Amino acid sequence: MERATDTQVGGDHYSKCAMQPYEYIVKGKLTFTQGNIAKYITRHKNKNGKQDIEKCMHYAQLGKEFDDVNTSVDLVLTTAYCKVNELDKYQTNILTANAMGDYDRVIKLCKKTIHEQYD
Repeated sequence: MERATDTQVGGDHYSKCAMQPYEYIVKGKLTFTQGNIAKYITRHKNKNGKQDIEKCMHYAQLGKEFDDVNTSVDLVLTTAYCKVNELDKYQTNILTANAMGDYDRVIKLCKKTIHEQYD
């Protein structure tokens, strides 16, 4: 039986993932803001590059402004998600800060990632 995660409408940037962002977001009980950060940082290399990291920063700013954060996201799940998807150190650090609800650190790490990977 085909699972919904076996299908992607438009592109293949999520279907390449061993664990798709949606699964991580739901299992980890991430907020709307945290989920969007996870989605954009996971896909940036395979979709919109620098723009996706800029979206991460924007969502971190929104999360701060609206206090949309869950500080009890499972860090073991976050680590597992990063490993199975072979995310790099930048993505892993951003997702870890995101899981801890540290939006200031997410913004700082996103700026560093842009500088080192896109400038």
